[in-house]
Amino acid sequence: MREILLQNIHKIHTTPMGADRIRKNLQLPNNFDVTEYCKSIILNPDGNIYKQGKTFTAKPKT
Repeated sequence: MREILLQNIHKIHTTPMGADRIRKNLQLPNNFDVTEYCKSIILNPDGNIYKQGKTFTAKPKT
């Protein structure tokens, strides 16, 4: 699964409304670039990536 995300990382994007929703759900500052944040988690080799339904979830390992 990680390989698929890495091969398509250049395609990761969101709408302004989607970015606002992500910022709210992750409690990030308003000027935070959520797309780059998500890409950085995917690129982190220690990150945990899994799929729930149609949604991929990536979390840093704690």
